[in-house]
Amino acid sequence: MIKKIYLKRFHYDQFYAIFDQIKNKESCGLMLGKNTNEEAKAENICWVENTEPVHALGRYRMDPQQQINIMMATKNLNPRSTRDLVAIVHTHPKWAAQPSAEDFMLAKKAGFNVVYIIIGLDREVNAFYWTGEKFEPVEIIYDNTRTM
Repeated sequence: MIKKIYLKRFHYDQFYAIFDQIKNKESCGLMLGKNTNEEAKAENICWVENTEPVHALGRYRMDPQQQINIMMATKNLNPRSTRDLVAIVHTHPKWAAQPSAEDFMLAKKAGFNVVYIIIGLDREVNAFYWTGEKFEPVEIIYDNTRTM
């Protein structure tokens, strides 16, 4: 189970940019990097189109083809890859950065035991590991450098 995730300043820059840009619906993406037994090291974020309509605030559904294309760059679907799916990222433009009932349902349906990063109201960033049954808090280790 992942207990810590390492994020750099440029990750936060991207979180805040997308959060500030899209206020009328949730934004979502996949974060790639390296996982060990208890730690995840984020490298890059691949933003994915949220195919839910604007009026469906509080929900996101990743464009399936974009999601598959990104996942093909990970060990999950490509054994020759050196990168892991490190986290699923999404915003809560009107709520706190805590898993919602909708997040619980999506995580259960997706079936990925992975970190979920939520950017919430007031630009708060929190991370949680989906165990397959519940969300457990994950410590974010912040590196103030801009480089990968």
